[in-house]
Amino acid sequence: MIQKKVFLFVLLVGMLSLAACGDKTETPDKDGPFFGGSSGLQVAFLEEAPIDQFGELDTVPVTIEIINTGESDVNAGDAKIKLFGLDYESFGLSTDFKASTKTLRGQSELFPEGGKQEIQMGDATYKFSIRNSEEFIFKGKICYPYTTEMRTDICLSSKLQEEGREKVCEIEGEKVKSGTVSGGPVQVTSVTESLRAADQIRFDITIQNKGNGDVFNPATTCDEIEDDFKRLKEKDKVEVEIIQPTGVQCNFVETETNKGIVELDGGSTILTCWMTVDETIKAKLNLRVSYRYVDRTEKTVTIFESN
Repeated sequence: MIQKKVFLFVLLVGMLSLAACGDKTETPDKDGPFFGGSSGLQVAFLEEAPIDQFGELDTVPVTIEIINTGESDVNAGDAKIKLFGLDYESFGLSTDFKASTKTLRGQSELFPEGGKQEIQMGDATYKFSIRNSEEFIFKGKICYPYTTEMRTDICLSSKLQEEGREKVCEIEGEKVKSGTVSGGPVQVTSVTESLRAADQIRFDITIQNKGNGDVFNPATTCDEIEDDFKRLKEKDKVEVEIIQPTGVQCNFVETETNKGIVELDGGSTILTCWMTVDETIKAKLNLRVSYRYVDRTEKTVTIFESN
């Protein structure tokens, strides 16, 4: 009887193990080295700083947390935060920019969580009297430089090489695949190839602002973006550099070379590039998109009249 019970127990354990193996889902393979995603530096008021409700005589700390959920490092001092949209003098708070004090690492295999830091914005004490209760919306913004990189397989060929020769790669099809674009609010969402002239290949590269904030020319500073004229002039501009292969030229705003500024119309643009090829090979298209990004957060607080 004991042997029978042991046999049934072993059989049951084996069946459960097989069932567990059958339910296990495997992580899909990536075609590139990146985690991906459309976020960069995330910014938010701490849950208890400020607290949701407090009295008119209370003093409460105000703290904003930065978390790097993209894949580009942001050096110490380059991420800047400020309060806006409210008369903060009445709370004893400043609206000057405050800079990060340490490097905010992008997500990677070495730093899977990404870098984070808490920025102390000061202690808030409302200077005026409250009748019953009043609501106020604390708003904060972050301004920071960021980079999105793409590394994907492409086919270098031409009309002359395509005629009567053995194919080593395919020109047709979408080149952007899982893992080929690094995490960041500005994304390369499409790359397609086509034959151009007898000895050239053409690339159509779609770049989009996929985040919730605003993108600006990377040459601008956070202080310059606060100026209305400068902000409107430099908004929706990014810098694109084709790193690999060499010899690529693109139709930039002011020049035809491998590096320049493009404008995002309605948050998106298609950059056309081309190069001369003398043999058919499978290669890598490696490009970098640089920009300055501004994102925002807010929190509603209620101040009660003191007894």
